[in-house]
Amino acid sequence: SCQVFCGRAAPWLPVFLAMLRLLLSVFVFLSLGHALWTDCSLEDVIDIGSSPLLGDFWNSFVRNSSNLHIDSGTSLDQGRFFMRWAYILTKNDDMLHAVVQNCIFGVLTLLLQALPAVDYEKGRAEALSLLEMSRSIFAEASKMESFPEVVAEAEAKGWEVQSLLLALQLYDAYLPDPQVGSEPCEGPKYFVYPPPQALLQRREELDASVLTKTLLHAGPEHYLHALTHGPLQCLFGMYGTEYLFHHFFRSLPCVVQDPSEADFFFVPSYFKCIEVVNFVEQFDREETEASVLFHQTVDYVTQFGPWSFRGPLPGTTTTVLSRPATRWLQHAPNPSKEAAHWATVSYVGICVE
Repeated sequence: SCQVFCGRAAPWLPVFLAMLRLLLSVFVFLSLGHALWTDCSLEDVIDIGSSPLLGDFWNSFVRNSSNLHIDSGTSLDQGRFFMRWAYILTKNDDMLHAVVQNCIFGVLTLLLQALPAVDYEKGRAEALSLLEMSRSIFAEASKMESFPEVVAEAEAKGWEVQSLLLALQLYDAYLPDPQVGSEPCEGPKYFVYPPPQALLQRREELDASVLTKTLLHAGPEHYLHALTHGPLQCLFGMYGTEYLFHHFFRSLPCVVQDPSEADFFFVPSYFKCIEVVNFVEQFDREETEASVLFHQTVDYVTQFGPWSFRGPLPGTTTTVLSRPATRWLQHAPNPSKEAAHWATVSYVGICVE
């Protein structure tokens, strides 16, 4: 149907089980002969009409992007390209059946490269459903006896199969909400500042169409709201540590829900991520987005409670930040006295400024 292709919200989850049953039948068929897996001829699947360039669609536009890596990722513009084609080529059962038979690693590349854009424009739930589809395709394919031969054949044609597998594992690790470690806490206790409760309630009450993209374009007052859950687009590139450290501290076995029990505090920040997104989206043409988000974050931390600004006395707390602490010190009650007790997570570890 045109529901997905035309851009309206179309959650994957309600149709996922039907698609999974279809995929199982596809792989039973493919097990009889693996040549189809890597044919990668789009004109065998859809009518390319007066667009002959699409005849070599997989090799010209998709294959080189099968090297998805956390250091590179994909821009929002590129992600939207992959998202559109992922929706087109999986919009119904017959299409999905045909395209998986024709170019399985091309399909996986489209789905995995589309995930950040789907998360940004359609929401986390739909991104997770798309991830589950990718996971199921790869899992079922890997059960085939001929799969090592198929991989070798695909790699000989230039498909980065191992990169796709690593990307799938990366998404599996960092797209769902982190699970707190089950091992006993034997070190300092951490408190991770949650999203402002009022924003969480508003997000639950808002229509599903009010997503990260919509919020960022709605005005500066919505920046903190838009970034509270850490958009997947923030995971990649040299500034991906903003996302990674947030996920890491939330999964520690020593994380506590009561800030009065904490020895260290982590303040999530996406100041660089919002700059990267704005570079493409231009929702803040004055380029004040990072400064606005910073002050919104400081205001929230200050209003949340006094824990982040305790004095440097024995037994008191240290604040762990995900950006350089010097700017935050301007907002501490006694910056010069507390300087040694503020820390920043650098790109190589934790250091004290």
